[in-house]
Amino acid sequence: MIKELVFTVGNNVRLAYQFNDFRSSHPIILALHGAAGHPLPFRRISGIDGAVSGFASVIFLAAERHGRVARWSWQKLDDRDFLLSVIDKIVGQGARTEDIYLIGMSNGGCLAHVFASTCDLHLGGIASVCSAMPVYDQTIWRQSASRPCPAKIFLANSLFDPIMPYEGGQTESDASLDVLSLKATIEYWNLRINGKSTNPLFSTVASQIQLLETVQCQYFISSMNDMKMISLTSVSNQHCWDLINRSPPTRRLQHRTTRQWPRRQAEMLSGGTPMITDIILKFFFNERTQEHLEILPFPRQP
Repeated sequence: MIKELVFTVGNNVRLAYQFNDFRSSHPIILALHGAAGHPLPFRRISGIDGAVSGFASVIFLAAERHGRVARWSWQKLDDRDFLLSVIDKIVGQGARTEDIYLIGMSNGGCLAHVFASTCDLHLGGIASVCSAMPVYDQTIWRQSASRPCPAKIFLANSLFDPIMPYEGGQTESDASLDVLSLKATIEYWNLRINGKSTNPLFSTVASQIQLLETVQCQYFISSMNDMKMISLTSVSNQHCWDLINRSPPTRRLQHRTTRQWPRRQAEMLSGGTPMITDIILKFFFNERTQEHLEILPFPRQP
């Protein structure tokens, strides 16, 4: 059941959409769509709420329009205040900040990085897909060392992403937004996690976007329990949620394409929960979800 939530942030009215019943003992996922997106198409593309039904609540937040495009901001209109308003509401209902997780796509992932790096909350984790840490305020490097760090951090990127540059720099969709390279983003979070520069606890390059269809992936899934950060990179030029396909692209289209969803993204919907969603949820909630969350079996090598 969908529940519309209304928040007043400064002089603006902001909207969010809650799926699954809220319980104070459940983890809560705050989902952030990409630029020019909307919560409901992002819900269909990611399949997050369906995958966590029974053990978690999901709130999809809606970005404000800047000109003709809805996108997240941490400058003129500071969407960190919107996130804080949502968190204050659910904490007021009995939730713990340690049970709150941010999952963001593209521009939404940038906001997740900014919020987690500057807030004073002990978050359960953040996940960003096709995203990186924005370059917006150099004081972050001096101020953030004493702030709490999310318990878990997940990064998924395309090596040849046409919109969010893997090597950092200006993004294709927003001339005012520069991001760090993936390497520098990893370096930043390693400094936060370990207090020193180290390699990420797990990092791999997916071969032709099929990493998760090999026997190696079974080891990958089983070895996530003790990890604090995962960086997963696909050798592709895709800027989309389903970076790593569960099976070759022979799926039958089950949902109608609208103006808001490119056909390529709509085609992802017919194969069940996207693999990237399964991995994020398994990484975040492995200990809690043995009965609820099941990764589909992988094809075995001959």
